[in-house]
Amino acid sequence: MPARLAKRADRTWDTGAAMSISGESPAPRPVGPAEPGDAENALDRSTEREPGDEPETRLESTEPYTSSVRRPDLQSVLFYIHLDPAGRPGSLGRLAHYEIFNVIGRGAMGVVLRAFDTVLSRTVAIKVMSLQLMSSAQARERFFREARAAAGINHPNVVTIHAVSEHAGIPFLVMECVGGGSLMDRIRKAAPLDPIDVLRISAQVASGLAAAHQQGVIHRDIKPANIMLEDSIERVKITDFGLARVVMEQSDLTSQGGVVGTPAYMSPEQVNGQPLDPRSDLFSLGCVMYAMIAGHSPFRGENALGTARRVAGQMHVSLGEISREVPPYFIQVVDRLLEKNPDDRYQTAAEVVAELTGYLAKLNSGGVPEVEALPRKSVWQAGATRLVLGLAVVAAAVALWVAAGGITPWPKGSPLPDRGRALTVPGQGGILRVAHRAGADCASIAEALRRATPGSTIRVEDSTVYDEPLVFTDSAKLAGVRLEAPAGATLIASGQRPVLLIDGVPGISVSGFRIEAAAGQHALEVRGDCPGVIVEDCQITSASDSSVAAVYLHAGASGTSGAPILLRRLSVKCGGVGIVFGGRGEPEALRYVELEESRVHAASRDYGAAVVVQAGAEHVIIRRNVLTTGLMGVSFAFEAPNRATDLVIAWNSLGGLQHAFVFGESPAEQEGVRIAHNLIVGCDAVYAGAREMEPFTHWFRDNWWERGSGLDEPLASRFAEPKDPLSFVSRDPESADYLKPAGEPATSAPGRYSPPSPRTAADEPD
Repeated sequence: MPARLAKRADRTWDTGAAMSISGESPAPRPVGPAEPGDAENALDRSTEREPGDEPETRLESTEPYTSSVRRPDLQSVLFYIHLDPAGRPGSLGRLAHYEIFNVIGRGAMGVVLRAFDTVLSRTVAIKVMSLQLMSSAQARERFFREARAAAGINHPNVVTIHAVSEHAGIPFLVMECVGGGSLMDRIRKAAPLDPIDVLRISAQVASGLAAAHQQGVIHRDIKPANIMLEDSIERVKITDFGLARVVMEQSDLTSQGGVVGTPAYMSPEQVNGQPLDPRSDLFSLGCVMYAMIAGHSPFRGENALGTARRVAGQMHVSLGEISREVPPYFIQVVDRLLEKNPDDRYQTAAEVVAELTGYLAKLNSGGVPEVEALPRKSVWQAGATRLVLGLAVVAAAVALWVAAGGITPWPKGSPLPDRGRALTVPGQGGILRVAHRAGADCASIAEALRRATPGSTIRVEDSTVYDEPLVFTDSAKLAGVRLEAPAGATLIASGQRPVLLIDGVPGISVSGFRIEAAAGQHALEVRGDCPGVIVEDCQITSASDSSVAAVYLHAGASGTSGAPILLRRLSVKCGGVGIVFGGRGEPEALRYVELEESRVHAASRDYGAAVVVQAGAEHVIIRRNVLTTGLMGVSFAFEAPNRATDLVIAWNSLGGLQHAFVFGESPAEQEGVRIAHNLIVGCDAVYAGAREMEPFTHWFRDNWWERGSGLDEPLASRFAEPKDPLSFVSRDPESADYLKPAGEPATSAPGRYSPPSPRTAADEPD
């Protein structure tokens, strides 16, 4: 293990960040304890609220308050607990033969008190049932049953329950008082924890679970707040065994269907109300181990419902993707614990104890644990033979296809090939149906991608939100995969990684989705050789204050003449930038990329760029699009020695822009730039800074520019033919008919809605 991990870490691990429009990466975003306002860690210390908790599922812990509780607060908490007169100085009163001194925790189930046992002369913690739960006979019965079952667990890693009793009609249990804070408090302060500490804590938790499971007790609410660290971390104590069920006072005593616990740490079967067995606690243990490294649950959400959906239907982001410094053996253990299917997890807590203690022994002796193949069912293993054969076939096919690619120039005036087809890749194919409901083949898109073979179709059949970054990087496995959402499912991805990344995989086709990016995040990112990639009929949005591109195509992203990278019929609403072709300073050119029949709507007329070209361009076509409501329509920012050898911007409608075109530092002597047959409406000018405009005029031909107030007509006339106001169906940028011609002479105008003509090489790059 690297020395930097062997010592206690007082820093956070880097998660990476989205690239800016210039190609530079912003400062790394920490993974440690979340900043104020984070939905998971905005905890109400009085109720120990967990990620995604709603009031009906909050559970208290025995974690002490960090500040003293004044007597008026105690009176409000204890008003329903009829204490007998105190018998000791400083005591608030007596509950049976226990002197009560202060409150150390409270929540939905009740309040935890620090007390002194006058019979056995020891300090104890007393958990008193809440007034709300006491009104339910079912909840009272469950409280006694679960507490008595937990009292039968005798193990050094489980908080000992000394007694279960009742006083003046108030149920309570008496347990050992653990000195120290909770694991939740430790994670807030110090995540990521040192791997050796994580292994030591996890092994003790697993050991306590093994003892409980042997007694037939399932915890149901393993989470950092219910794990106490006595003497810092030397001794771990699990509290609240089985008591999660008590808060579901409306469920009958025999029902397995009540959803209780803390959603961010619950198992999929618990979220779905299915029967539970000890393997549910093992899934929760995996969440806890993950949180000790990442600083949060793998399934945190904005609310309980969103979190539960992620637990049930979204694969977690592996710790290996968060940081390369996480040891492989640790990643393997966590990934296996977090398997959605209980049959694919460790089957007993004892197995987990054996594996973790084995790793600890190896580390303590100066060795490095070896990673062995996981002894579990796996779609990767189940399809290994078919996958190997499929990889061989697709590799040969792609090699032959590239060698024979149609890169010979087409004669001018001759019809061009149909470019609306994705690359056909031989393979197993088949359809995988995805939905957040029973009966689907997969509950998440990530699961479907793991099961896919070359040429498969992944069909998302519902219209719900899928919070999972989708990454296409394995060209041998995923070439030719079609991802479609006929019902309009939404894709988002927590964090700053792109929502959808296609990196060097040919033939990917994506259609029908809503793709929503947060500030600082790309909705779609494409890089590498991606012949035949098609993204079409998608609605793409980015945060209004985002400063990075909603769609980002890296320099070097390449299709071929017969199978270009095609972005078609997209609706892009962006903050700062809509679509960027290449990063500033990247030496490679984009090759065979087309954007057509799309709408790009920037944030406002004073801010935002619809399209930015920052790299060299070879056979790049921006054709029949609507670009509107931004500071800039098309900005050229490629610098020498980058060159645009074949860049066509034709038959587009540009409206409501301060500057229709901005030339930046791009060299004017480029011979391969063609800006033709565009309609410009409600735009004031073009812009070249302090540079002369005249050198750029040879790029332009046959464009129309509607006259209007604010138009610098002498300047505009160098680039387009000024026209009197035209007739349109709508001038509202939000309308689907924006700048659609309404009659003569508009019907003869160039732009997005001009009458279609046979597509010939005359419209294409020279």
